[in-house]
Amino acid sequence: GGYSLTAGGRTALENLDAASIVLAQPGSLAATLGGYQDRFGDGFHQRALEAIKCRNAEAWLACCAMVGASAESVLLAIAIRKVGNEEQVLRIYRNARGRQAVLNLIVGQANAQTRTTLTTFAGIVSLWRDDAAHGQTSPISTANADEALRQLLHMCQWVAQEWDALTA
Repeated sequence: GGYSLTAGGRTALENLDAASIVLAQPGSLAATLGGYQDRFGDGFHQRALEAIKCRNAEAWLACCAMVGASAESVLLAIAIRKVGNEEQVLRIYRNARGRQAVLNLIVGQANAQTRTTLTTFAGIVSLWRDDAAHGQTSPISTANADEALRQLLHMCQWVAQEWDALTA
């Protein structure tokens, strides 16, 4: 077909996971994340698409910040569904240490594995959003943007799989 692969290229292809392939095709990533819009809301969808646009524009810091905002939308969607009152959840969230309070609301009574997994995914929010908010030069690069998008995709997949348990 006009292409040739080195031995290293063949090895890389053999070791690619599905998330890496989706990340290499921005339209596919947008479609995949768009599949979560009904569950996680329009705010999630808007931020996820903005993250992809920033990635495509090589705006690494902006991409990572929008990934954090997307992950934040996922946490809020879980909490709102669990509590059944959006205003109450948003009031909690807007307080000091509100992100942690919302996370505790979701996983406070969950088993250790669920608590650890969601807390790890929630780290996407604090890592990327907080780094972007401090107004200093950031060393974020393409590798960070790709990893942030990969983490967001994995978070969405896991939350969708665990949705009933997380929102009960």
